[in-house]
Amino acid sequence: MAASLAGGAGAEAAELAIRAGLTRLGRGVLEDLLAADAGYRGAAHVRQPVILGDGAHWIWNLATTHFPAATQIVDLYHAREHLHDLGKLLAFMLSGHHEDWLAERSDELDAGDIPALLPAARQFPLTGIKAEQRDTALGYFENNAPRMRYQHFRSLGMFVGSGAVEAGCKAVPGQRLKLSGMHWTCNGATGILTLRCQQASGRWEEIWQPPNRSGAA
Repeated sequence: MAASLAGGAGAEAAELAIRAGLTRLGRGVLEDLLAADAGYRGAAHVRQPVILGDGAHWIWNLATTHFPAATQIVDLYHAREHLHDLGKLLAFMLSGHHEDWLAERSDELDAGDIPALLPAARQFPLTGIKAEQRDTALGYFENNAPRMRYQHFRSLGMFVGSGAVEAGCKAVPGQRLKLSGMHWTCNGATGILTLRCQQASGRWEEIWQPPNRSGAA
């Protein structure tokens, strides 16, 4: 799951991404967490929120429902993975020009020029299953073309990749849960991660109440 809401401080954005990664809880719970956390952070007052996703339809449905004013962007690194898969599919047609062809398509992708990328892949006379596989691969780019205007998004100062958020996920929960010899139950991991996220987001005082010593001798 690669959905994240950009627009907050680094630690807070990382925490939101961590919560967004709890897909094991089910989409309903995930949506409730996202909506509640976004409300807590004042998302309604953010000048231009951004939703980064890997291209899955359900992520965009969630974004449209809860963050209708947000700019939706396909994570560039996921898009590049899809492009490399397309290159592998067409490798037998490209022969010794495979690397050059892929480099040209990568430049088009980075520029958000999906209208140039599509015909460059459709020029090959494929039939049968190969043609179907190519069309399926290109459907990813066609369906998400408005979310792949990377040059435009960068000019507005928007993030086009989720690397910083994913790094936060590794640093905040990963470093706490994946030390040598650690074994966790689901409930135990959830409890310790809740504390870890509060601490990393500078919100420890919200849950910590110092003991009342007024009655002590």
